Amino acid sequence: MFCSNFSASGENNFACNLENILLGICFSLCGLASLILNSLLIYLISTLKVKQVNVLLIAVCFAVLGAGNVVSSVANCSSEFRQLHSIYANDSGNGDSLISVGQCYLQSPHVVLLIVGHDWTAYVMLAMSVERMASFCGVHGRSPKPTPTAVRRALVAIAGLGLFKLCVALADSLSQHNKPVPKLCNFKSIFSEPVYHMLLLSYLVMLYSTAAVFLVTCCLRRQRRHWPASEMLTMRLNRERSLTKSLAITLAFVVLFQALPWTLLYARLPTARWFRDFAIVARHLTCAIIPIIYLYNHPDIRKQLYEKIPLCGRLFKKQKRTNSVVYIGR
Repeated sequence: MFCSNFSASGENNFACNLENILLGICFSLCGLASLILNSLLIYLISTLKVKQVNVLLIAVCFAVLGAGNVVSSVANCSSEFRQLHSIYANDSGNGDSLISVGQCYLQSPHVVLLIVGHDWTAYVMLAMSVERMASFCGVHGRSPKPTPTAVRRALVAIAGLGLFKLCVALADSLSQHNKPVPKLCNFKSIFSEPVYHMLLLSYLVMLYSTAAVFLVTCCLRRQRRHWPASEMLTMRLNRERSLTKSLAITLAFVVLFQALPWTLLYARLPTARWFRDFAIVARHLTCAIIPIIYLYNHPDIRKQLYEKIPLCGRLFKKQKRTNSVVYIGR
């Protein structure tokens, strides 16, 4: 985890394990907080009472994004509990330091859940970025609106891509299910080297591609004054400001606190031990920050929070600048 409790001995072993236990408890609490916040976001979206089809469809995207974070949060909690259990078993002398790959899947659900949750989140953010680009590139102030069929197809495509990637990873690891691996069940020990690189690189490429699409969209937005009917575009973009702002902040957090740290670790650049600790902390906190961004920025969701849980609603109280009916665009 953060110090090598399996190689330490005596007082160093005790101090090392104590540090791991405290950090594991802290990270587990972060995972639980993320799970609660994302579940709250999904619940509030499910109670929205709006009739506009486009509002409902984009709200579904928000809910799917929250569901992906819920899966990632469960995976993070499972991973930390596994770390704590391994430390306890090592100290008490119970259990072996190595287990088979098959036992990892039975005892550590985070192996599958991390793949599903991260892919889910990355694909949905890419879809939302493409939707923003389509909105900004609309001709004469108009843009293609998402239809129920288009949203269903997009969600099926996301599920299909994620399922294909998961099947490839499972087939690779289960083909060597008797292989002994450390009981912490990290990805590098479970999967073969090509599949491990595929899992990590595909996730990083997806995040950077999403950021690139959104940056291009921002550049196009700056040029909107030179397009026909720029006043109409300005009015519509002002109505959609909350959606664009939330997506921008979310992407900034994901790229800065997930993609960049893990890129540096993957490149095996010389980094201090604390940097890997920071990368793990950032991964946990990002899942908790994303629902807070949407709870704060969108009037309809904030209104639902105030009605359902008044005490929490006051924490996100904010003066409205836009009509709540169009909080996620038209």
